[in-house]
Amino acid sequence: MKFFDIVTHPQNTTFDKIPLLHCSNLTQITRGKSSSSSSSSSSSNEENKMRAQIEENGIRCDLYVHESLCNRFGTLHGGCIATIVDVLTTCALLVDDENSEKGGGVTTDLHVSCVKSARMHSTVTVEAISKRLGKTMGFSQCELRDENGAVVAYGTHTKFLGITGPKL
Repeated sequence: MKFFDIVTHPQNTTFDKIPLLHCSNLTQITRGKSSSSSSSSSSSNEENKMRAQIEENGIRCDLYVHESLCNRFGTLHGGCIATIVDVLTTCALLVDDENSEKGGGVTTDLHVSCVKSARMHSTVTVEAISKRLGKTMGFSQCELRDENGAVVAYGTHTKFLGITGPKL
């Protein structure tokens, strides 16, 4: 199994990028430890990352709900949840090296339902799986669960993957 870290805090930018999944245009995907950098942030590096594990047909990770990801009520922001669903369901479609050649594609439908709040300083487990991948369309789904296993949010994502890049 492959492991990598996804940086979720803008102050942590000193990681070695890797080409894994070719998702670097979606989020900064990194491996290993950060190089030491002087930061006035009181948060540790571990609090600012999602630890991700690539599985056979998707991706699973744990997200620490940092203050910077919360709304004014001290819970995980809905926009952050939508971004997590968008990015990780795309990565789930691309976990197979054969599929990664298709790139990130274009979203045709993204549906996110928030059903329970996730409190600041808690940990949310995110599982995104590829449901179906055709020649040009990809379908994936995602669930976010709290520390007790209760569903916080879920989403589905449909992507058009027929675009390989700009014509020159």
